[in-house]
Amino acid sequence: MRPTPVTRLAPPAARVLDLPYDGDASPLVRPYLVAYETRAHERQTRRDMRLRTLHGVFAV
Repeated sequence: MRPTPVTRLAPPAARVLDLPYDGDASPLVRPYLVAYETRAHERQTRRDMRLRTLHGVFAV
């Protein structure tokens, strides 16, 4: 038997979970995404204020 030639594999497709979710596609999911995005924004804002306070730039 002859060995078969090695061919290059195609690059893997993007995994579905790595792609951003389109919340507008399903009206039942959007309220949950809005609540999550709101909490994430509040956490980031508090984190930014703490960092500015630690570095001497007071957030007002």
